Amino acid sequence: MRTVVLVAGLVAILAAGCSKADLGLPRVALEAESPDGRYVALVRNHPAIDPPSQSLRIGRRGESPRLVRRLAEDMDWCDTIAWSADSSTAAFVVRGARLLVVEAATGETVFDDWVVEWRGEYPPAIVVRGLALDATGSRATFRGCSRRGGGCQPHSLELRPGPPAAAGPGAESPPSAGYAG
Repeated sequence: MRTVVLVAGLVAILAAGCSKADLGLPRVALEAESPDGRYVALVRNHPAIDPPSQSLRIGRRGESPRLVRRLAEDMDWCDTIAWSADSSTAAFVVRGARLLVVEAATGETVFDDWVVEWRGEYPPAIVVRGLALDATGSRATFRGCSRRGGGCQPHSLELRPGPPAAAGPGAESPPSAGYAG
C-alpha cells in the first residue's frame, strides 16, 4: 500500500509539471574517479522548487562519500571536477568561476575563492575552462574565457602556501591567489 501511495504521489508531481531537475534527477549530476581509483568526487542533485540544488562530496570508492559543501540553491552549480595525478586532491568549479579544492583523504577544503575576474554579475561573465591540477594538487592551471565566446586568458595559481621564500634583493611578492568577489 505504501509503495502505491508513493508512486501515485510521484505521478501527481510529474503531472503537475515538475521537471527532472525539480525532483533532483539525475541523483548524481557529475562523478569523477581519482587517477588511482581509490577515491570518487561527485556532485549530487537534490529535489528543489527552484533548481539547481546540489552538494559536493568526496570519499573512498565503495564508501558513502562525505559532504564537502552544500551549494546555494538556485545560485550555485558545479559542472567540472579535476584531480591531481597523485589522487590527493580534487577541485570543483562552482558557478563557473569559483574554485573549491579539497583533500581526498580528509575532505578538508584547502582553497576556496573566485579565480577569474568577477564583478557580481550572475552568471559570471568570465568562466573557467580547461582546469588542470599539477601532480600534487598544489597548483591549478586553466583558461579564463568569456561566457559568450571570444578570447581566453591563461591562468596559473598556487592552491596551498609553500615554504616561505628567502627574501633578498630583487625578490618579488607572490601574486594574489584569487580575485576578491
